[in-house]
Order: sequence, then C-alpha cells, then structure tokens
Amino acid sequence: MLSDTIKIRLAERFSAPLLEFHKRRIIFWQDEDGEFSEQVWY
Repeated sequence: MLSDTIKIRLAERFSAPLLEFHKRRIIFWQDEDGEFSEQVWY
C-alpha cells in the first residue's frame, strides 16, 4: 500500500543522522495542477 511505503521512507529519512547544525524539516503541499508530479518521489 502506498501509505505504508510513505511511512517507511519517512521513518528512514528521519532516523538518519544529520550534519552538524542542521535541523529536520518536513513540508507538505498539495499540487492540484500536477505541476511537480514528475519531480516527486514515491
């Protein structure tokens, strides 16, 4: 299921160590026009 894959990928990214002075951020947006559909990873 796609939502399970998303959860796994987010957990992997957020458990990875950060470089010094970096902060974690997550941004959600809705691309109603599909303008960025080619650039978004699933």
